[in-house]
Amino acid sequence: MALVVSGEEKTEEKQEEKSDQSTTEAADTPEDIVKKFKEQIEELRKDQFERIKIIASLQLEDDRKTYVQYLFNTSVKGFTELKKAVDEAGYTSDMPLPMDKNLTGAIAVIFENTLFISEIAARIFKVTRDLISENPEYSDSFKWAVEFCQKSKSLLSESDKNILDVAAKEFSIVPREASYQNPFIGWQEEVFDNQPKYRYKDFKKEQQRKEEL
Repeated sequence: MALVVSGEEKTEEKQEEKSDQSTTEAADTPEDIVKKFKEQIEELRKDQFERIKIIASLQLEDDRKTYVQYLFNTSVKGFTELKKAVDEAGYTSDMPLPMDKNLTGAIAVIFENTLFISEIAARIFKVTRDLISENPEYSDSFKWAVEFCQKSKSLLSESDKNILDVAAKEFSIVPREASYQNPFIGWQEEVFDNQPKYRYKDFKKEQQRKEEL
């Protein structure tokens, strides 16, 4: 026989569930926070990689450059605001992740955006070098972001560390040795040959359509 629960009892149950959830959230250990942080970054990195493949698939190099410059400009503006937030909180990236969810959220955004533009720099490096040459002010902003992430070694996978190392050279944060060769040479061309082709204007329309859904 099914147990019938009155509306009042249901309300009490929901309140107890919320209370239990709050208790669980409040009881997150530093290890829990790090685990959730890394899982969030890992999931977003998959989406970012698909976007980078689309950048590589743009039909025209001018379209590719326009889109990458848009992403770089957006990142520079975002890093300025995020740097202010972590500086005001007195947080440096060699510290453990804070218990404050808002601050941890800001740190996550720094990692997400830095790894995204670093992956672009590593894989779409010809466009990146052109843009850095034309806009040397990018290097200062990206230098802060890349070094912020590099200091948090425990939060990075080996793959992410490698991407940041390559990006530091492509962003002219550190010198490129005479013998340096980008490890992703040929990647962009391979993706271009095997992916559907896009025009930037069509891609923007599709992105806007998805955002409106």
